[in-house]
Order: sequence, then structure tokens, then C-alpha cells
Amino acid sequence: MNRFFKPIAASKASHWLIAAVFLTLASGCACGGSRVSDPAQAEEILSTALEAWKSGTSSEDLASGNPAIVVYDPDWKAGTSLVTFEPQPARLAGNNVTLPVRLTLKTGKGRKVQRTAVYAITTNPVNMIVREEG
Repeated sequence: MNRFFKPIAASKASHWLIAAVFLTLASGCACGGSRVSDPAQAEEILSTALEAWKSGTSSEDLASGNPAIVVYDPDWKAGTSLVTFEPQPARLAGNNVTLPVRLTLKTGKGRKVQRTAVYAITTNPVNMIVREEG
């Protein structure tokens, strides 16, 4: 293997690939009948997901819940704890909703860190949340 080339871990790359493909399809780029996500519903499912994270629920548990919510957040996946969150106003971005949120996280070493994360949310055809920034 070339010493200048470091492959991305397969599991991390596959999560990003799945999220990118799903958001592309959900935004209507590959199919004509896609509907616009509902901003109020998007805010509700993001709040539900973040409350679940805050209470210690795994993102995998949400994906198997009713209603199912598929979430990808690298901090959540890494086991970082969510202490508080403050959603900001949502806006439509194509057929999806983007929603910035101020997060207070607790690292494995017990240190609190504040970040502003931006989530892309789709409510059609399934509920899916992907952290884009922050």
C-alpha cells in the first residue's frame, strides 16, 4: 500500500455513502415523485432523537423504533454524551430541512464541549437525520 494513501475505515465510509445516497434520493434528484419534508415534523423527529441521545438511548434503537428514525451523528456514534441541546430555526433545503442546534457534549474524559451542529432531515419516505456540520 502507498504510504501516502490512508483508506477510510469501511464502516465510516459506508455510513457516509448510505447517507449521501439516501439524501440524494430523498431530495428528488434521482426520482420525480419525491415530496418536500415537513419542517414541523422534522423539528419534532430531531427533538425526539436528541432527547433519546440525552437519555442514553443508542441511535440503533431509534432506527428500530416506531416510528423509525435513522440517525447518523459521529459524536453519538462515538459514545459522546449529550448534556443539553438548543434547536435554532429550521429552513428548507431542497426537499429536506436543515436545522442548526447548539449542543453541549460531555467527552469520555468528562470535559464539556459546546458545538453548533447542522442536521439535514428528511421525513419522506422515511425519517432520517444526518449531521452535516459541527
